[in-house]
Amino acid sequence: MHRIAVIAFLMAMAGPAWAQDAHGASVRQIMLGLTAPASDALFGVSEPEAGSDADLYWETIEADAMMLAEAGRMLQQPGLAVDQGEWVAQAKALVETSLAAAAAVKGRNVDIIFEAGDKVYGTCESCHGKYLEQVQGKKTN
Repeated sequence: MHRIAVIAFLMAMAGPAWAQDAHGASVRQIMLGLTAPASDALFGVSEPEAGSDADLYWETIEADAMMLAEAGRMLQQPGLAVDQGEWVAQAKALVETSLAAAAAVKGRNVDIIFEAGDKVYGTCESCHGKYLEQVQGKKTN
């Protein structure tokens, strides 16, 4: 049942590039609601606090990296992709680097996770360098 809900959610995300409508979230909404919180968690990774549930902590960080990969997949969908060239290449790079970060989390080595996170960050910065002004210029209400 959970898998069906996740699939339905992901299908609902494939909507028009900037404006929200009946098809789902806009690119800006995906960035604000999914990628920003997930990337904040990944980029701010540290050792779990003493006395906390370390397994849950690492599972959550891995899930955040996987959500970044899912965002990259969503951003490739028709209606969300701004173009089929650089935009899709950047979205695919987000998937690739995020999956590598998720794999790094399994080792629970903060230094290695930081290295993987730096690659995700570089991908984000590269895409934002080309497309951020377009997103900011077409905010949703």
